Amino acid sequence: MRAYRLLALVTFHPAAPVAEVGGYLDGTRTLCVVESSDGLFFPAVSAGWLPPPAAQAAINVLLSEAKAACFASCHAFTIWADAMVGGTTWGVGLVAQGVVTRLEPPAPLVDDSPRVHPGTADPIASPPERDRVASLAGTAR
Repeated sequence: MRAYRLLALVTFHPAAPVAEVGGYLDGTRTLCVVESSDGLFFPAVSAGWLPPPAAQAAINVLLSEAKAACFASCHAFTIWADAMVGGTTWGVGLVAQGVVTRLEPPAPLVDDSPRVHPGTADPIASPPERDRVASLAGTAR
């Protein structure tokens, strides 16, 4: 699972509670559940909304690469305030409906594992660094 950012045009549902809509607009409410047009539910975090008439939203959602296709450009989706989870998952508290304008891919994974300098077995970046560490430990070469 990786964190994708979903950018979309949204329309708040007329029956959505005013307090919830206001919470998303002012950023005091961020948690939501996103339902793909395929009927799949994903926990998400609202990252920002522009008020109507612009009605644009940015939503962060964890997806596998296979499920990311559910949110390709021009796909419709629904935003729920919450979800009931059990044998079947379904949305509760309809907030908005939207159309994906762009799905931003996750940042590339960073490999921060130690490197082995060529010609040494030490997992320290370079011989000078190895020698400095050795001198601090009292085992200078």
